[in-house]
Amino acid sequence: MRRIVFTLFISIFASLFLSSCIAPKEQQDAISKVQMYQMKSNIMSIDESTIGMSLSVYVEKYLLKLMKAGRMVERGHWSATENNNKTGYLVDYKFKLGGEENVFEWEVKGETIVPINGRAKSVTPEIDTIK
Repeated sequence: MRRIVFTLFISIFASLFLSSCIAPKEQQDAISKVQMYQMKSNIMSIDESTIGMSLSVYVEKYLLKLMKAGRMVERGHWSATENNNKTGYLVDYKFKLGGEENVFEWEVKGETIVPINGRAKSVTPEIDTIK
């Protein structure tokens, strides 16, 4: 169990470190804005209250729960790309579960965060548009 926790910690740290080394400041700011978003709803997928939990902590705990359940989970990573009209960034968190890629995706424009796909809406249902 310690090995799983240590492996998860190292992969998350490496992912955050590498993204901060290669991503431009605007992209890193968009990622940080989503990672630090404080959840306002209680999502039952991790067996503890998620109200006030940051999204980055939530996804770490979610993946750890999947690993404890014996699911084949490959490390996740955060990334940001400029949106099509260059007015903001698409921020996503991707991980593999049983070989299938899972993606949480939000759009960040200035101070606004909007969940883009169903997976992101499932963990941030309270935000249609939030500032």
